[in-house]
Amino acid sequence: MTSFEPPTPNRRSRGRASRRRLSLPVMLVGLVAAAAIGAGAWLVLSDDEGRGEGGPAPQTLKKATWADRSLPEKDLFPKYRDLGIGIYQTHALWDRLAPTRPAKPRNPDDPAYVWEELDQEVAEAEGHGMEVTLMMIGTPEWANGGREWRWTPNDPSDYADFATALSRRYPSVDLFMVWGEPNREPNFGPFTGAPKTDDTELTLEQQRAPRKYAQLLDAAYGALKADDRDNLVIGGNTMLGAGQEVIRPYQWIRYMELPDGSRPRMDMYGHNPHPTRLPDFSNPPSPKGRADFSDLRRLAERLDATFPGPPLKLFLSEFGIPTGRDLDLEYEVDPKAALKWWRAAIKLTGEWDRIYTLGLGIPVDSDRNPIGVMDRKGRPKPGIYQAFKHG
Repeated sequence: MTSFEPPTPNRRSRGRASRRRLSLPVMLVGLVAAAAIGAGAWLVLSDDEGRGEGGPAPQTLKKATWADRSLPEKDLFPKYRDLGIGIYQTHALWDRLAPTRPAKPRNPDDPAYVWEELDQEVAEAEGHGMEVTLMMIGTPEWANGGREWRWTPNDPSDYADFATALSRRYPSVDLFMVWGEPNREPNFGPFTGAPKTDDTELTLEQQRAPRKYAQLLDAAYGALKADDRDNLVIGGNTMLGAGQEVIRPYQWIRYMELPDGSRPRMDMYGHNPHPTRLPDFSNPPSPKGRADFSDLRRLAERLDATFPGPPLKLFLSEFGIPTGRDLDLEYEVDPKAALKWWRAAIKLTGEWDRIYTLGLGIPVDSDRNPIGVMDRKGRPKPGIYQAFKHG
């Protein structure tokens, strides 16, 4: 679960930890854009250092991570490479990248844009062989009437213009996420929490959030595809549905409609399925409409019944199992059991081609969220690090 606190870029801020800039070689990005979304196997990006126990794992798009600023980046990028991670996720914070209204908002060279930090991050990530995913989130005050960053823009076309500028600034990036965990009140507005069930109808007030989000998603999709047909747009980006002031994933999907009743366009559906039990698709449904890893087939069935066209791949942006008390997930798992859960999730990810990637929500444990594959000092957590590396 991600919640955004603009002053401090940590894991619970705006859908993910810090913002990094990554950049893949252009030839590789072309290959990914052409073939990756339909690939059923683990698409290997790099295997130049072999598969030996002591060497790095082959990089694959089936493994992703979020940026993590708890340790120096120079120390973490080699770890990501060792783990075989092929996708690096970071924020494109609209309110910080465009603190004042650009005169030409689709032109990345407009002087209102502040790209330097993101430029460096994208270049560094791509330099380590990873493809970058940019989460577009955070509305500037000039676009939403002076409200806080989580509040949607008054005009979705402003968000679409920002998406176009991003695409033009980073032509090597072709994965774009539209917001992060918008089905949580801390991350999205306007927002009214809903009953914690699967099938309860939402009131008109509760429906506003998924309907507003649908307009943002569709506007961004149109802009990104107009700029580059190979861009891939990840929508939904829900969390499993635990905690206070949420709208459950199935409810979110049901009410994610445009004003004319049609559905917003996207290439993949993003979801953060932190498990509450041993991942197993034969498990019964989670209670009260939650959707953890074991519910992914049911979630996919709901998507298939709701959105026309080919089945949407699942982009699992954030995954982690707390080996200590997690202050957001509000549970913990014995380390030995956690290792079994990790192995089960990794196995299912590899076997089911509907899953595009499995991402580390927080690669390094924090006091608030001990869900990483490394401890607070960046050392591999026994068993878990190797399970993810060789899974």
